[in-house]
Amino acid sequence: MKKIILSILALTSIVLSVNGQSLRIIYQGTVVVNDSFLTVNGNASSSDIDQNLWVLNNTTDTLNVKVTKYELNVTAGTLNATCWDVCPPADTAGQFPVLTSPTLLMDPGTTDYSFAAHVYPRGFSGCSHFKYVFEAVGTSIRDSVEIYFNHGQVCSTPAAINNISEISFDAYPNPAADKINLKLDEKITEGEIVITNVLGITVARYNVNEFNGNNQISVATFENGLYFLSVVSENHVLSTRSIHILK
Repeated sequence: MKKIILSILALTSIVLSVNGQSLRIIYQGTVVVNDSFLTVNGNASSSDIDQNLWVLNNTTDTLNVKVTKYELNVTAGTLNATCWDVCPPADTAGQFPVLTSPTLLMDPGTTDYSFAAHVYPRGFSGCSHFKYVFEAVGTSIRDSVEIYFNHGQVCSTPAAINNISEISFDAYPNPAADKINLKLDEKITEGEIVITNVLGITVARYNVNEFNGNNQISVATFENGLYFLSVVSENHVLSTRSIHILK
């Protein structure tokens, strides 16, 4: 039986945001802090490596919740599937690098137990890295988690890279029209700021050495919509903030 190791790394503030308190990702009774990561161990010969999570609607409202899967760094030749209420057929790695599920109606205070992330190694040795973003449609409520699936190769997680256990990363105003003010923790000394749209397409990237204290990024040419600003080091996402562009 495969051994599952749960590694929780708080990449954001110890104090949870309002959104993080509204949707809670839970593993065996433990709340997973927003933008943390889990590591799941298997091997190349495993038929299925999976991770089940619970999702709590910690509000007094009925929410329509969807989950978006992002393939951040997956091994070619493998398959993967994301279950949310229903379990769809598996997709080949790279076929749908960003894939959003149908919505699931969640009553106030209820917990859903249907989420499961699956990787089917098919004999291919490697590490497959995903991000799962849970969002309540029509609101700003969201929560997310990254999962590293080891299938024959030990994954290099952010903790293994530079032991950053907590970083400060602010982007404001939100929503923004022309410019975003960016403030990075002094501990972030290398890497990139990568901005992607909801389709997972990179629209801009900057070296963190360009930033010192408070800085501004122009978004005047961006179309209205939701974007993700990520601190990336050695191809690993250390922290992500979502921001709306509204003109």
